[in-house]
Amino acid sequence: MELTKERIVELIGEPDLLC
Repeated sequence: MELTKERIVELIGEPDLLC
């Protein structure tokens, strides 16, 4: 299961946490 930035954004909904 690939946890890409887009996937995390869909799960969390907070792109700021990807920094």
